[in-house]
Amino acid sequence: MKVAIAGGGNIGTQFAVHFAEKGHNVYIHTSKPESFSSMLSIVDHNKPKFQE
Repeated sequence: MKVAIAGGGNIGTQFAVHFAEKGHNVYIHTSKPESFSSMLSIVDHNKPKFQE
């Protein structure tokens, strides 16, 4: 599912992380994208890997 979030503040970021961890494609619309790009890299690189 594609999820669009308006706002990259505390709540928008939490929603984005939640949906991304569930495997959804998340798009965040924020007024400060330059401060958001490094945060996205951190979340993406530290995604937990589950073992079956």
